[in-house]
Amino acid sequence: MSDWESALRAVASLNQALMLHVEARIPPASQSLFESLNNWYHSVTKKVESIELSKELVGSGVWVRFGEMGQNLPAGLELLEVRAGFLHINLNAKDANTFLLSTFEHLVSSAKNVTDVYAVLLNELWQLNLRGNNRNLERVAREARLRNNVHPFLPVADALKPQGTWFSVANDVRNACQHRDSTGILITRVGRNVAPCIDKDLCPAKSELDRSLNNFCPWLADQAYRFIEAAGAALSANPQL
Repeated sequence: MSDWESALRAVASLNQALMLHVEARIPPASQSLFESLNNWYHSVTKKVESIELSKELVGSGVWVRFGEMGQNLPAGLELLEVRAGFLHINLNAKDANTFLLSTFEHLVSSAKNVTDVYAVLLNELWQLNLRGNNRNLERVAREARLRNNVHPFLPVADALKPQGTWFSVANDVRNACQHRDSTGILITRVGRNVAPCIDKDLCPAKSELDRSLNNFCPWLADQAYRFIEAAGAALSANPQL
């Protein structure tokens, strides 16, 4: 498995390679390209950190104890408290379910949106002139293929296309979080000491065990990190189109 530290090292290495490439351009690169590179670096770094934190929160074993949660907070207990230098969040059963879904949605959105950050960067770096919603990795790869159909980044982008990949699953789950009743996304087995799992309709190829948050979240994070590492290796090898 990959991990967030390996992903961050890949980001830092690619940032260095792209900076050297841009600085060596003749005629000199525009200031907007340097700004795009800087924005990409900070954006993808924050997304990796968000994925990791969300993964740890959602994958926590505490969710198997949902049945023990009360409906009301004890008198005097605040929603947010700072004690002994740490932030404590106190939630009743209803709010805990909302928090779980919100954090899960943030995880899948951050994983999916990692690819958009690369699309925006490559659109600027390769001067593809894509605008608005067209600045996605599928369109970037399509335009790039017209200029260089053997660029090493293309297989990385193509690997996201098939149904059932981590990217398509993250996209489907994210859309479901935005448009469906939350009770139909994460299924909690009442009376069973198991973590909530994702509805089978959203991941038909995965078993109930693999759809458990304890397994799904680490898998999704790992796949996003692997994409970052593969993209970094391909673009470091050949940053120009």
